[in-house]
Formats: sequence, C-alpha cells, structure tokens
Amino acid sequence: MTDQAVASFDPNADPRKLAGFGEVVRRRLIAHPAVEQVCSQGAEILLVKGFLKHHFDYMQPGTRLWQREGPRGGQRTWTAMVCLNQPAEGGETDFCKLGLRFGLPTGAMLVWNNMTPDGHPNTLTCHAGLPIRRG
Repeated sequence: MTDQAVASFDPNADPRKLAGFGEVVRRRLIAHPAVEQVCSQGAEILLVKGFLKHHFDYMQPGTRLWQREGPRGGQRTWTAMVCLNQPAEGGETDFCKLGLRFGLPTGAMLVWNNMTPDGHPNTLTCHAGLPIRRG
C-alpha cells in the first residue's frame, strides 16, 4: 500500500444535522441476525472530506489503543458505513486485498465483519475511501 493520503475531516459539519443519526445506524446494524446488541459500542460518526488511505477498522491487539479500549468493551468487530452523498465520480470504498470496490448510492449502508470466524482480526478487511473525482 503506497498511498500517502491522509483523512481530511470536515470541521464545518453541523452536529445538529447529525443528531440521532448514529442511533439510526446502530439500530439498522443490530437488526442483522449476526450482530448481538449487547456487544455493540456507541456509534462513531466520522465525516470524511477527500479520501482515506488504506487501513483496518479493528484494533490491533498489543497496541496502546487495544490496551486502553480492549478492557472497556473489546474489539471493533463490525463496521457499518453509510453514504450521505453519492459523488458523480469516484469515492468508492476499495477493499484492496479482496479486489472489491463499492460505490454506494445515497442512503445505502455497507456492513462488514472485521473478524475471522475464529475471532481474530481479518486482514482481508483492509480498505480505503478513494478520492472523489467529480461531484
């Protein structure tokens, strides 16, 4: 993975417009039969303007983040991503190790499990938010 891009977060986002949005996403996610409500953490809303380099959403065991967050609730097992605005071109989510790219229409939710069936971090979930080329 050679991209040197960094995430650019929208500092002008109006939090009032997102009131309740995290709860809507959480409810849609826990409605999936494979997701246990008791295990769900609070929603983290991340507005991205630009693109995100390839990364994993799970916490790597042994890191400071894992040492701090692991005892408070365990691993980030599932990711739910909702498309708020569909660009005219670009902006796909690229799963580089799987050879898959997803361009979502506005309102669609992409969900994946960051763990293998035996509970270990799944390195195949490495993904990036590709640059928006237009719109």
